[in-house]
Amino acid sequence: MGPQEKRLTSELAIYLVRSCSRAQAALPPGETLDLAGRRRWFERAYQEWLLTPRVDLAGRTPHEVIASERAQLATGREPATGARPPRPAESVVEIYTNLPRVDFREPAD
Repeated sequence: MGPQEKRLTSELAIYLVRSCSRAQAALPPGETLDLAGRRRWFERAYQEWLLTPRVDLAGRTPHEVIASERAQLATGREPATGARPPRPAESVVEIYTNLPRVDFREPAD
């Protein structure tokens, strides 16, 4: 994982925690989403973040930046003689439900 991917992954985690907290707070009192509904919302938020062009990335999407960085790292490293080539990295996002609550008075990134 390169430096851009590490930075973007960190930003993604913060974005998802804040977005999920805001979405939960916006539900009518007493209403909750079932597991499938939460999963659909999470996937939509993840894809939206991943595929939205950003000014700080020169108009590229996080997906494009990460893919470009992975390609550069893959071509820049030659595996040792007889060694297996590295397996392609897989994006994994883990959500922990016992995270501290987000302070909504704090400005969003």
